[in-house]
Amino acid sequence: MAIGSYDIMLSDFFRRINSANRSETYARHNRKTTVLNAANRKYAANHGFEAPRTTIIYPSKKSVPGKIIIAVDTSGSISDDKMETGRIVGEILRTTVNSKYWEDRDVEIIYCGTDLRKEGPFKARPAELDAYIKKIKENGIKTSGFVADLLPIWEDVMSESDATRKDPFGLVVITGSETLNDEKIVSLYESGKFRIPTMIIYPEEMSAPQSLKDFSAKNNTLQIAYI
Repeated sequence: MAIGSYDIMLSDFFRRINSANRSETYARHNRKTTVLNAANRKYAANHGFEAPRTTIIYPSKKSVPGKIIIAVDTSGSISDDKMETGRIVGEILRTTVNSKYWEDRDVEIIYCGTDLRKEGPFKARPAELDAYIKKIKENGIKTSGFVADLLPIWEDVMSESDATRKDPFGLVVITGSETLNDEKIVSLYESGKFRIPTMIIYPEEMSAPQSLKDFSAKNNTLQIAYI
């Protein structure tokens, strides 16, 4: 199911990310062991030469460090009330770090309005993030009132990944219905340029643009949830 309630889908989102991380083989963490096959040893001993060696690669289960990015549309499309926007974002942050599939990843927050502004990264469970969630709930999140262009979020994530050679574990975007460049965002996934697991959360089930809905229905890399 590509569309559903955010709290249920976030839990499944992190479960899938963690499962994929544990099962995927990361070559830079593999252990290579050179062994002598018993049959090779016997044959070599009988014919007076050194036995050929066989290299076996043991895939590692080591977690590769990464972070979760929470991107927030501050155009006012989530809500034109800054207190309500703060409450919604605070609840989603709290749900994120309270997920039973959460593995204490760092959290970076990107605010997208007339420009991009970053907060963090925060450690997932310490008091620092608790204080931040409390602050945005009490003070709200200021909105710009302009129609949002969310494409810079994806471009920034790709730019940082290219520079650091490290992908984030996942991207969660909180937005409303009026956004620009939705089809360009879809094209990033279709072209394979953007492969980071993504969830976009909308205020209502019917808020998501049709282009994103259609792609989400056929590709689990991008999922849509509603508040």
